[in-house]
Amino acid sequence: MYKKHIVCVLTACLFLSSACKEIRKSGKAVSVPVKVWEVTADTAGDIRSYVGMVEADKSVALSFESGGCIQRICVRDGQKVRKGELLAELDNRNALNAYNAAKVTLEQAEDGFRRAESIYKKGSLPEVKWVEIQTQLNQARSVADICKKNLENCKLYAPQNGTIGNRSVEAGMNVMPFQPVMQLLDLSTITVKVSIPENEIAAISAGQQADIRINALDTVFEGSVSEIGVVADPLSHAYPVCLRIRKPDSRLLPGMVGRVSIRLSSGNTRSLEVPMQAVQISNDGRPFVWTYADGKARKVFVETGGFTETGMRITGGLQQGDLVITEGSQKICENTLLQIL
Repeated sequence: MYKKHIVCVLTACLFLSSACKEIRKSGKAVSVPVKVWEVTADTAGDIRSYVGMVEADKSVALSFESGGCIQRICVRDGQKVRKGELLAELDNRNALNAYNAAKVTLEQAEDGFRRAESIYKKGSLPEVKWVEIQTQLNQARSVADICKKNLENCKLYAPQNGTIGNRSVEAGMNVMPFQPVMQLLDLSTITVKVSIPENEIAAISAGQQADIRINALDTVFEGSVSEIGVVADPLSHAYPVCLRIRKPDSRLLPGMVGRVSIRLSSGNTRSLEVPMQAVQISNDGRPFVWTYADGKARKVFVETGGFTETGMRITGGLQQGDLVITEGSQKICENTLLQIL
């Protein structure tokens, strides 16, 4: 941006030089028409812009604890579900047969335990045999519990309220244990995730305000920094930062891309702001502006402090209320008479 700015300034200097020579040759006091802009205070502070992506605040990958063939899918992508609602189920015939067999074995073990208990109390059953019968009963109970849990695992229920997203299976497909089959998204709170370069992450802090423009909706949302990652990406050396949108819109969907403008300083810091086109670069590389004072042009060198949403911050050289020339500066030089349009 600064290279382009320097080229424009050099071109402007050529016009300025020729214009000043013409004024000297004519020997007449010529008023050059210009447009001015009154210097104002900027309370927004320095602005940093990044590309961000919309994400659900909470996203749970759902899976079956047991493997098998999917018999039925009860939901579709984008469907809202409530906690405890049935989402999908596996073919449970093998699990059901195993559970029925385990129940029969458990009933036999319990019946044998009751018969042996009365004999043991009469002192007619050896201690070793009594311990063996107890062990068989405990084993039968454990197997029955495992088979019951496997049968229950054939059904997948929603662990919380949310919206179904990224369903990756259909009825008839075989899945492995703990293979993700769909996501459950909490869209009640929406966040935007951005990557901050390592040389800028120190300026980011929790609570900083931001404007988030979502391209697909052509809408600007207000948000604030909620989380700052402490581990950088090994390839990009950028840190993940999450911003929470204050008033989420039902149209916001995970995956949407937008421009995030983070205000680095608080509203208590006041600085001066001028339009971008008013700032020029001198031959020695110093930024300056042309000002209107007592009907004449004055060249004022300034100190800049970064960009704002509408222009550039000025940290030195100007005062609030100064009139900065925004149009017509190509035809003026020091002390040129001016006429405000």
